[in-house]
Amino acid sequence: MPRTQTIGEQLVRSDALHDYFRQGPATALMVSIVSTMVSLRLWAIAPHDEVGLWVGSLIGLQIVRLLLSLGFRRRERSPEETRNWGIAATVLSVCLGLVLSLGAIWFSRDSSVPDQIFILFVLGGFSAGSLTINAFHPPAMYAFITLSIGPYAVYQFNQATPVALYTASGLIIYIVYMSIAGSQQARTIQTSIRLRHENWELVSQLQRQAIALNEANTEKTRFFAAASHDLRQPLHALGLYASLLRQQMLPVLSQGLAARISSCVDSLDELFATILDVSHAESTDHQPVVTSVKAQSVIDRILVQNSPAAEAKGLALRNVRSSLALRCNRAVLERILSNLVSNAIRNTHTGGIVIGMRRHGKHAQIRVIDTGVGIPTDKLNRIFDEFYQVERTSNGRSQGLGLGLSIVKRLCDTMAYRLTVISKPGIGSCFSIDIPIATLQDRMDDGQRQAATAPVPEIGGSVLLVDDDPAIRDAMELVFDDWNVEATFFSTAEEGLDAIAETPGRWQHFILDYRLGDGMNGLQLAVALLERAVRPESIMLLTGELEGPHLAEARKLGLTVLQKPIKALRLRAFLSAHPEA
Repeated sequence: MPRTQTIGEQLVRSDALHDYFRQGPATALMVSIVSTMVSLRLWAIAPHDEVGLWVGSLIGLQIVRLLLSLGFRRRERSPEETRNWGIAATVLSVCLGLVLSLGAIWFSRDSSVPDQIFILFVLGGFSAGSLTINAFHPPAMYAFITLSIGPYAVYQFNQATPVALYTASGLIIYIVYMSIAGSQQARTIQTSIRLRHENWELVSQLQRQAIALNEANTEKTRFFAAASHDLRQPLHALGLYASLLRQQMLPVLSQGLAARISSCVDSLDELFATILDVSHAESTDHQPVVTSVKAQSVIDRILVQNSPAAEAKGLALRNVRSSLALRCNRAVLERILSNLVSNAIRNTHTGGIVIGMRRHGKHAQIRVIDTGVGIPTDKLNRIFDEFYQVERTSNGRSQGLGLGLSIVKRLCDTMAYRLTVISKPGIGSCFSIDIPIATLQDRMDDGQRQAATAPVPEIGGSVLLVDDDPAIRDAMELVFDDWNVEATFFSTAEEGLDAIAETPGRWQHFILDYRLGDGMNGLQLAVALLERAVRPESIMLLTGELEGPHLAEARKLGLTVLQKPIKALRLRAFLSAHPEA
C-alpha cells in the first residue's frame, strides 16, 4: 500500500521539482556541448552515421528537457500535476541513461583499450555530473545512474575476460557509491527546502507579530487620545482655580502654600503631558518638542516638590546652582530628575542628596548624588528593569512600584540622552545624564517665541464660551469675573448658535471646547461661526488631544488651538491679542 504523503512532504517535493526544472535550460546546454565534444573523438573510431545518430539522440533529449522546463513554469503545480511532471522527469532520465549505455556498448565493439577507457570516463563523467540536477528528483537520479552504467557493466561481465570482469565489478561498486552519494545530496536538498519554508514561516510569523504590535500601539495611542480629554478636564479646572487663588489677597503663609500648589499643578500638567508624549513617541517614532530650557528653573521645581519628603526623613536636599541652558524638553527633563531624586530619597536613610551640573564640551552632565544604601555591582544592570527594587522594607513590602528608574531609562532612550550610574554598597550612588547645551541661537529663537506670546495686560470685548463640563464653566466664570470680562456660557453648540442668531455682534471672543457630547463638536461650531463672518483669529479651540485631523483642519482655518489644561496667562494673552476682534 503506497505511503500517503503529508502536505509538508508534497510541498517539499513540489519545490524540489521546481528547482530541477529551473536548472533545465543550463543543463540542456551543457549536455549538448559535452556530447558534441565526445562525438569528435568517437568520429575517428566509429562510423559517422552511428556517431551522428547517438549525438543527435542526446541533443534531441536535451531539447525535450528544455521544453519540459518551459512547460513546467507555465502550468499550475497542483499535487496531481506535480506527480505527472515528476514521472516525465524520470522517463527523461531513463531515456538518457539508455542512450548513453547502449552507445557505450555499441562503440566499445572491436575498440582498443585506450578507447574503452575513454568510454568509461565518459560514462562516469555523465553519471557524476548528473547529481547536480537529478538529486532534486531522486527517482530520476536512481534511474539515470542505474541505466547509464548498469547495461555497460553487464556487457563487460559477458566478455568473460579478467580485465572485463574487473571492469564490471568496478562499475557495480561505482553504481552503489553514486547512489549513496546521490541519496545524501538529495536529503541535504530536501532539508534545505524544509528550512527555507520554516524560515518563510518564521518571517511570516514575525510580520504578523509586528502588525499586531503596531495595531496594539495604534490602539494605545487612540486610547490616550480619547482618554486625554476626560483626564485633562479636571487638570484644566484645577489650574484655573490655582491661578485664581494666587491672585487673592492672602496672608504670607497662605501665599507660599498657594504658590506651591500652583507649582505642583503645573508639574502635574507637564508630567501628564510627558506620559502622553512618550507613549506617542514609542508608537510613531515622534520626538517630544525640545526648546532652550534653563536647567536651574527645572531643578528649583524639583527641590520644591521633593523637599518635604527629604525633610520628613531628616535628609539634606541640596543643589549646586548653574546658569546653563539646555536643549531639551522641559517636562521630560523634570520627569527624569524627579524620578532620580525621589529614588535617591527612598533609598537614603542618613546624609542627603545633591543635584549638580557641569559642562562637558557641547553637553552638560546633570548628576544626582546620594549617600544611600548603594547598589551591588552585579545588580547595576537590573535597576532599570520594570518593577525591580534594590531595597524593600522590613516586612517585605516595597516602598514604591519599581517603575521610577525604568521610566528614566525609557525617557533617556527616547531623547537619546546618555545615562550612567556609579554606585558602591553602603556609600551611595551617582546617576549622570548628558544633555546637549543650548546654543546662543537656540536661546534667541526661544526668546522670540516667548516674547511673541507674552500677555498684553489690556483685555477688551466680551466672551462666548461653549463647554459641556460644568466644572470648567464654573472655573472660567470665576476667572473672567476676576478679570472684569463679560462672559456668557453655554453647554452645547446649538445653544451658542441660537444666542448668536438672536444677538449678533454681542461677543468678540469665542472659546470652544472640541468635544461637546452629542450634536455638533467645537470645530463644526467654529466653521458655522466663520460662515457668519466671525474672524478666525477671534476663535479659540480647546482640546485634550495631542494630534488628529481636526487639529490640522482648525489650524488651516486660522483658529487658535490650545491643548488642555491651559494656563490663565495663555488665556489672557489670547483675549489681549485681539481686543477689537
